[in-house]
Amino acid sequence: MVLLSEIIIHSAGSYWRYSFDCRSLSCFEDSHYRSKILGYIMKADLKPIGKVINSDNPAKVKIFKKYIEGLLNIENYSHLVILYWLNKVVPEERLTIKLKPPYDFTPTLGVFATRFPARPNPIGLTIVKLIKREEDVLIVEDLDAEENTPIIDIKPYIPLYDKPKEKVILPKWVKKHIQEHHRKHHSHSTKEILNMVKKYYLTE
Repeated sequence: MVLLSEIIIHSAGSYWRYSFDCRSLSCFEDSHYRSKILGYIMKADLKPIGKVINSDNPAKVKIFKKYIEGLLNIENYSHLVILYWLNKVVPEERLTIKLKPPYDFTPTLGVFATRFPARPNPIGLTIVKLIKREEDVLIVEDLDAEENTPIIDIKPYIPLYDKPKEKVILPKWVKKHIQEHHRKHHSHSTKEILNMVKKYYLTE
């Protein structure tokens, strides 16, 4: 029997579909857990609720007509958490498991120790300031997403839940990168970022 993991991304009459043989990709290391789910299909069905229509700063996010009612009272919040699908990451790039950034001070890192777009599930997340709502359009500041990026969810930013209560500790190479290469000081596209690093892919 073949164990499949599948994700389907719908968008305005079309969709992207990705399927993986989890045995060949070692998706499940625990043999006891794996024995219980062998033969079942795990499916994630993500339906974009809108898209980025202007990636300037401030940016504009257009919400699809069927989801407009979901914006009721959103203007009462000053900040939002926006999640989006990095649709320029091709299926092969989703096999990235390690990478080496192009800086001497940065070591080779596991993909989950980075904010790199190429990853098994290329979901982006940005906390933005809500400037205003214009019907089906949200105008926001500091959205780190390109034009036509599918939006998969929006949540209000609530410090009690979203802000760490303890002191945040960062590796020294992250601190150095923030000081020297903060994203506000560059305009790299997703494609350019993907080409900047050496990537290591999952193997059988």
